[in-house]
Parts: sequence; structure tokens; C-alpha cells
Amino acid sequence: MSIPTLTHATTPYPTYHDKSQKLKNGLTFWVLPNKVEPGQAYLSVAVNVGALNEEAHQYGFAHFLEHVAFLGTESFEPGEIKEYLESIGVHFGADLNASTDLNSTIFKLKIPTRNPEQLEKGVKMLYEMVFRMRIAPDQVEKERRVIKEEIRQRKSLDVSVTALVMEKMFGKAFHPTAGTNETLNQCNAEELRNFYKQWYSHPELIAFIAVGDFNESQMENWIKTYFGQASPSEFPTKPTTIETIDTPPQFFIHRDKECTQPQFMIIKKIKEAKVYDESFLKKKLAQTISIMGAVLRLQELSDQVDSPVLAVVPPIPFDRLIRGAEVYQTAIIPKQGKEVEGLLRALQVFETMNSLGCTNQEMELIKSQMQVQIESSLDNISNTPLEEIAKYIIDEFISHPVPTLEFILKAFSKILPSLEASAVAQKITKFVKGKNTLLLAIVPENDHSFNESDLVRAIEQSDHFEIPAANPTPPESKAFPTDFPPPGKIDFQQDFSDFQIKEIRLSNGMQICLKVLQGGENTIYVNAIKPWSVLHLDPIERRSYHMACEIASDCGIANFTRTELLYLFKENSIQFPTISSSGDEISLNSSTYSSSIEKLFQILHLKLSDLSYLDSEDFERKFENTLAAYEHEFKSRESQAVFRIEKQVFELITSNHPISRSCTVEDIKKISLEKVRTYFRQIIGHVSDFQFSIVGDFEMEEMEKLVVKYLGSLSNQCQRMEPTDSGKITFSPKEQFKICHFGKNEEQSSALLVFPSYEGKDQKQFLVKNLMHSIIESHIINQLRMTYKVYSPSVKSENLNFPYSFSYLYLSLTTDPKEAETIIKEAKTAIRSLLEPEQQDILKQLLQNAKARRQNREPLHVTAEFWLGYLSNTFRYGFALDRETKYLSNINGITIDDIKDYLRNYFIDSSLCLISYPEGSQ
Repeated sequence: MSIPTLTHATTPYPTYHDKSQKLKNGLTFWVLPNKVEPGQAYLSVAVNVGALNEEAHQYGFAHFLEHVAFLGTESFEPGEIKEYLESIGVHFGADLNASTDLNSTIFKLKIPTRNPEQLEKGVKMLYEMVFRMRIAPDQVEKERRVIKEEIRQRKSLDVSVTALVMEKMFGKAFHPTAGTNETLNQCNAEELRNFYKQWYSHPELIAFIAVGDFNESQMENWIKTYFGQASPSEFPTKPTTIETIDTPPQFFIHRDKECTQPQFMIIKKIKEAKVYDESFLKKKLAQTISIMGAVLRLQELSDQVDSPVLAVVPPIPFDRLIRGAEVYQTAIIPKQGKEVEGLLRALQVFETMNSLGCTNQEMELIKSQMQVQIESSLDNISNTPLEEIAKYIIDEFISHPVPTLEFILKAFSKILPSLEASAVAQKITKFVKGKNTLLLAIVPENDHSFNESDLVRAIEQSDHFEIPAANPTPPESKAFPTDFPPPGKIDFQQDFSDFQIKEIRLSNGMQICLKVLQGGENTIYVNAIKPWSVLHLDPIERRSYHMACEIASDCGIANFTRTELLYLFKENSIQFPTISSSGDEISLNSSTYSSSIEKLFQILHLKLSDLSYLDSEDFERKFENTLAAYEHEFKSRESQAVFRIEKQVFELITSNHPISRSCTVEDIKKISLEKVRTYFRQIIGHVSDFQFSIVGDFEMEEMEKLVVKYLGSLSNQCQRMEPTDSGKITFSPKEQFKICHFGKNEEQSSALLVFPSYEGKDQKQFLVKNLMHSIIESHIINQLRMTYKVYSPSVKSENLNFPYSFSYLYLSLTTDPKEAETIIKEAKTAIRSLLEPEQQDILKQLLQNAKARRQNREPLHVTAEFWLGYLSNTFRYGFALDRETKYLSNINGITIDDIKDYLRNYFIDSSLCLISYPEGSQ
């Protein structure tokens, strides 16, 4: 069969369509060999059919077919696809999945390629899932319950906002892609078959994408062999697009029971370009810079004393809603009681930016940040993950040919240096109040302190703002410190030449791991962890510690404010160093290009040595603003069912301990400035516990000198704060059952099975635990998910701010609440059965699948991110570097007996069963 090149309108720039081919039946396909992930291929089938193709009585049919595709085909029995793919290391959900949106249905499969027979079978499976779907009445009936549960879980504020955007900006009544309970109840196998025949029988509406490490001609032959069998249909098709028309500016208030504090969203619809010429790209850059300038000022506004603005979320795109248009959203979160004032101040910033544009200093900062991002993206273009390449191609197939990412980046890089501040003026008003704009106020359902008249008044006032005659005067440049203490010394060092790693202990107690990464794209990554546990603290103390970390992350350095540092960093391509906290450690992260690494070390030295910031007004301002942000965050958390479930878990499994109570909004209000200062001093002032991992493209000898000079010269400025022993928490629930009710929003039951888990430093036990989680998850899916009694079971290991570790198995039940306890018992029985002699073959297969999955997902093209995590674990868990295999995957020696021992020690007869029922259930 000949494979002519796809014909399409000629474009003056390269597109992925240039590499597409077409079968005689009209199906488009791409075959792109790529070794960025050796031994892996990413296969996708894009079906140009989505929720827009549905009539009112068919809502949810496209999504229903996505589910049915996994339930069996002409050649594969129900469950056979999942069983086979798991046996070769494919993870159901992570590697094999599908999605449906308004425009399309996408099937994806990430599969190992070392065995051509396995790869060919993967191609055949995708072909049959799309063109040879088995739609059996019994399978449809069972899957209906699963989809209803999916609808329940997806209910959220985001869905409500999406519905409003569709209605207000596209004039289209929105319906969820999963459908409604009414249409699902009426759906049957025959109606699904009719929808399937009408839409899936058009090869010209379907594309196959293969990207990865495989033989190109072999892949093309498989595509011809299988997808070439599809015959064109006689069923008529209909247009599936919505015309993107201009709409006037709109202002609207949405009240929602999930909203805990008012916020404002500015939503902008932008028609997609048909020609990506220099004029369009220049206009797009100017628009982006003007918005970034406004966001920069809004962020500065939120940092001011008594600012009415709590936070600003920079513009981010919605997931594609309608082909032919892009939709962006930015959010302004005002402080409670200052909603109107916060909106007015934000709109005033936008109006000022619109009239005066950016200052030259702001312009240079934004351009520098964008240039760094562009250059970094270009440097890493050859390392683009397979899935990202496939998504880009699918997006083109579903819409229209657009330039390749590399072309756009190079064009931006060429245009950006010549772009002047005058080019970005007059852009902001179009974003905020021009056509195709929606200003949406989202407020709590029963909060009427802010209403439509307030919103109208704010908009009217924004038309009459007094605009200053000129932009604010930029701050004067400051000289960066050049005097540093004498270098430290090395107390101990050890080379691991096979790994290109050196381990160093400095005279001040700091431990350093240096890892040279060949082909590191001229970038160096720095990660440091500081073991310091707050697990012994009560909720107020714990949150005070976390706040100190946030302020330490966001504060200035030496005599520089954070804003001044942003301007300094733009010249050095340095990622602003961030400090974060978990229950038992502090983490510091940053990165830069090799040419700026000394400046980064100077900044790290100052950040870990200067305590003068503690007594500054800026510290107090950060404290007040962070406190307000915490109140907003915790109000939101307390309205979420997941948070309430976790709170119940805390109370039940730590009932013998005085610190088991979760943090509340009332606790937040009791946090004191002095307590946060105390923790800040401990975090910054005691440095000897920091353990650094430095990974990237550098010379080992030169890096060693910088480490000794800038990290070795640090010294402790306070005594270590030793934790107070609050008593050991024991975990022995012994078959406890707990019944909960979680509000009217919960329409079906949910359940947790909670188990203790290993959290020591023995590597074998550490790996057994990870394999065990995979085994339990797969077994529960096989036993209960495939009988349609649970939805998406998952096994996780959590610490959740307490000095023990536990695993939990989350079951979302798609059944009548009265069956919940029975199903929990079935799950526990299924786990216990793995110890029975007659189940040994099943356990053996589950272990083999778990090992295959683990080995399949190990990074062969090892990244900086992988090595940072690996080196941190050598500190965190005490793994000896010289005893580990390169990829920390020494799992071949783990046997069934190891798994059974772990089951006996941690899973059998030691669990907490927590069941949540809808309010009103008996």
C-alpha cells in the first residue's frame, strides 16, 4: 500500500504536519524515531470526536466509548489488554490511559520497545480498541456505575467556572464530557453502537502517532497492516466546531458553595492565528510582556503593608476548550473585608500600565526572564519528553497546522531583543476590559457582603482613575557584597569515579555530594536538605515553623529586597533560591547556568549567614501577609471532604498522643511574630546540618573550590534547637471500623484502609514496600475494580506530619452505601488471600509485573532531577553510595517470601477501616 505525503495548505514555516503521512483510507499518521527515552515508545490514537459531536440525549457518549474501548475487542477478551500490558511493565493508568474533551478522544500507550513482538502487539491493541471495539450490554451496564462515580469526583469549582466560560464567551450551553446522570441512565449498548458507527468509522477523523526508540520502517509496516484495514464509512459527518465570534466585555458574579473567600478572575478569549508571521509573533510577545509587567506590579502590591491584595495568579491557559481559540485566566485574591478595595487597586495597576507601559527597568527584567526561558527551552529541545511531542502533534491534528515549537522559540529569540517599552503600552486594557473579556467575581454561596452593584461600581471607577504623569522611579542599583570570610576546609572526601560523584564533608559539618552530568545542557542544579523534625510540635508550633520557611524562601538577602534581587538575578540567569518544609526536613533549591555558578554560591552564602532581616519592617510585613494567606488556605481546606477524611485518620490512629490534632483556622490566628522569628533563626542560623547535592555540567575540581570557599566559610550563629520528646505514637488499630458522614455534597460512599508501613533505612525493605504497594493496587483492581465495585483504587505512603509512616488504600465505592462495609471486608480478604498456598501463582505474577513496571520506568537517560533525588536519598535514608546500583533498582533479589513477610508484618490484622457515607444515609 502506498503512503503518499499528506497534502495541506502550504505554510512558510515548518510544522509537524510536514512529517505526517496518510493511508489510502484517509487515516493520518506520524512515525518519529526518537531516542530521548531509550527503550520506550509513546503511541497515541487521536479521534477527532468529542462532546461537541453529541446531541442532547447523547451527552457523555464519546466519553463512555473511551471507557468501553478497554473492556474488550474482537481479538482481546475483557481484562486481557490490561493483563498482558502489565506483564511487560506497562502501568495501567500511568502508561495506558485515555481522555475525552469537547473536541477529541485520545488513547495513549507508553510501552517498552526492546521486544518488537511486544511493540507490534501494542500497535494492534490500539487499532482494535478504536476500530474493533466490543460493546457488550453487560459491560456497558457495569461501566455505567464507574462513570457515575467519575462524575461525582469531578464536581468542583473549576468545573463550574468552565461552564460559565463556555456559556458567556462561546454562547454554548456547557455539559460535562462525562455526561449527566440522566443521559447515562438512559444510555444502552445499542445507542452506543450507533454513536460508535457514526463517528469511529471515519478514518479521516483519526490519527496515529508513534514517537520513540524503534525501527521506523517496521513501525510503518505495522501501521499499514493494522490501521490500513479500516474502511471508510458511508455515515455522514457534521461540523463539530463552534465559531469563535467576538463578544463584548462581560462582568458576572458566581456564588459557589465550594468557594471560601471571594476572588476575581480575568478571563480572556484570543482567536488563534491562521498565519504565524513576524507581525503576529511580535504582537503576541508585546501582549505577554505587558501582562507580565502588570503581574509584577501586582505582586509588589501584595507585598506592601496593609495591601488589600492577598495574592495574584499570573495568566495561565485553560485546557483547550474550543478549537480556534485560546482562553487565558488570571486571578486576584483580595484580603477578607477588602474585596472592593483589592479589585480597585488591581484595576488601577492595569490602567496605569495601559497608559504608561512598563518602565525600562521592568522591560529589561521581563525580557531577560523570557530570554532565559527561551534559551533554556531551545537548549533542551532535543530532550523533549515523548509524551510532550505527541501532545503537540495531536493538538495540530485536532486544530490546524502551527509552527513547530523550535521555530516559534527561535522567532521569539530573534524578535525579543529589539522589542521596546513603547510597543507594550495600550495592551493591558484590551486584556482586562476589551472585547472577548470576562471579569468574574467568585464568592461564597451565602456571602452577600459583595454583590453585583459593588462589581459595577468598581468597573465604573476604573474608567476614571487618576493616572500618574509618569511611571514610578526605579530603585537605585546597589553594589553586591564582595567581601566574604576565608574559605573553610575539607575534613573528609571520597571519590566514586564510576558515577562521576565526589562526597565531601566540610569542617563546619556540612555534607556535600557533587555529581557531574554529561550533556547537562550547561545548567547546574543545587538541592540541600536539612533534617529537622517538627513532628513533636503542636499544630500552632508546626505552622509557625512552616511560615518561617516560607518567609525565609521569599525574603531579601543582605541589603537587597526580593524585588531588587529579581533585577540582579536577571543578569545572571539564577533561579530564585526557594526554601520549603515537610514534616521532617527543610529543602533548599536553585539552579543557574555554569557561567553564573559563583554568583549563585555567593547568594546562597548570604542567604544562610545574614540574620539582619529578622529585625526589618519587611519581615513583619511578610509575616502579616503570610498569616492572611494561611487563613485563606485553611478556610478552603476545611471545606474539602479529603481534608476532613485525613483529619479523621489523624484522630483515630493517634488517639494516644497529645499532638494528634490537625491545624485549624483558629490555630492560624494564634501564631505569633516572635515564634516565627525563633524558627527563622534556627533555619537560617544553624547551617551545619545542611546536606547539599550539586548536579550538572561542571568541572569537579572547580566546583570543589567554590564549595569550600562559599559553603565552607559558613558558621553556625545559634545553637541547634533540639526536639522535645512528646512520647511515641503507636499504630495498632487492630481491625477498627469508623463510620463518618461528610455532607450533602457526597453522593456516594468512599473508604480508606489504613496500614502501617516500613520507614527505616534498610534498602531492601524500602524496595519491598514500593513493590508491595504496586502489588496491592493491582490485586484490588483485579478483584474489585474489574467487578465494578470500586473506582480507581490507589495505594500511597504518607507521613502527614507525624513521627510514623503509614500506607493507605483509598477505595472510592461505586455502590449503594449499604454495601460499603461488605466491600471493605472483601478488599481485606483479597489482601489476606495472597498468603494462601493456592494464590501463590497469582502472587508470583503480581510480583513479576511489579518488577517489570519498576524496571520499565527506571530512567535510562538519567536526568538531573533523578540524580538530585538519588543523592538526597543517600542523605535521607543513609543508603551507602558505594553499595548501590546506578539506578537504585536492585530488585531482582526480592522474592515471594519477602513479600509475604511484609504482608504479615504490616498488612494482616493491623488496619483501620474508615467509611464515609452521604449525609442522611443509614
